[in-house]
Amino acid sequence: MEYNKVRVNVCGKEFALQTEESAGYMKELAKILDSKINDFMDQNPGVDLTSSAILIGLSVLDDSFKTNSDIDNIRAQIASYAAETAQAMDKIDELEEKIELLNREKENLQRDLELHALRDQIQ
Repeated sequence: MEYNKVRVNVCGKEFALQTEESAGYMKELAKILDSKINDFMDQNPGVDLTSSAILIGLSVLDDSFKTNSDIDNIRAQIASYAAETAQAMDKIDELEEKIELLNREKENLQRDLELHALRDQIQ
């Protein structure tokens, strides 16, 4: 694996990172984090940088866990829909076979009826 060396700036502090992600991606993340921390500190003037960073980190982790939980729920729902679809397809196949059997039976009965009608005409 090749690592990219990236320098980012968050709240006036520069960080040297080594990551598999692209430099642009990491810089965008740093920009968003910087904005979140600065916005939080503007709204809460008594909170220092370290506390702000920790609280923002907790908020981001909370969002991440909730998003992952939502993704797991959606995957489970998709699996359930797939199982229901498979059952419905099996039922469709079963009903199509029944329709085919009933159509053959109907054709046989129609032939029998025609034969009886012909016999009645002959007699």
